[in-house]
Amino acid sequence: RTIGLRACLAIVSAVVVEMALQMVGMVVALDTLLSYLEIEAARLQEQPGSPRSYLEPSFMVVSLIWGVPMLYRFAGIIVSLLDGYYTNVCSAGLAAVVFEKAMDLPAGATPA
Repeated sequence: RTIGLRACLAIVSAVVVEMALQMVGMVVALDTLLSYLEIEAARLQEQPGSPRSYLEPSFMVVSLIWGVPMLYRFAGIIVSLLDGYYTNVCSAGLAAVVFEKAMDLPAGATPA
């Protein structure tokens, strides 16, 4: 038994998502958070008496600094699971082919 186009596309798309989260996602998350903090610091300098809200930065830290790496880890786990599963499928298929070939050999045959 072999894997088909659907399985190959699943593995490739999972790897693409993992690499995008690893290389681009972390940079975008950090850039977004730092840009927001710089804008907020400039606003507080222009309006020193304005109230400071900690809700938005807290949500940004939780979602960007914790959430994006967690999504990357989940994507890595999915890639590992898909890779392991399809490796087992291919190994079982190869073992079946070798077994069937061995069954076709005569009883007293030895490999040359």
